[in-house]
Amino acid sequence: MEYIVHLANGSYLKALELIAHSEETLQYLELFKSIMRNCWKRDVKNMRTESENFAGLGREKQKAFLSYAGNMVRENFFYRLNLLEINYMNREEAGFAKNFSPYVNENNVIDLINELALAERHIESNVNSRMVFFDLSMKIAVLIKK
Repeated sequence: MEYIVHLANGSYLKALELIAHSEETLQYLELFKSIMRNCWKRDVKNMRTESENFAGLGREKQKAFLSYAGNMVRENFFYRLNLLEINYMNREEAGFAKNFSPYVNENNVIDLINELALAERHIESNVNSRMVFFDLSMKIAVLIKK
């Protein structure tokens, strides 16, 4: 519960929202972890499978996930720099960040965030989500090894 207080930054309404959306956040975290692991392994077959799963989410959830993923990249970068006072991750996200954050560095953080934002804009423009997500996965696979 302590992390909710930190994440809400003193806002009662934000705390209620965080509690209400915790299940959705866990779903996005699991998808983020799966994607990043597939990209790290450069497992193209599973990247393609994930793009099919992504297409089934619906446009609003796809945009929400991409926004979440961009935020997670940012938070992992701050975690890597040990800037915990401005880090806003819950316990589960921080657990993943212990292993993932070394791969978000000065060489790739801006490109990763830009690619996620571009994918979100493409989804808003009704581009085929399978293509957007598979292309994004391929780009992340390259950037994550920078």
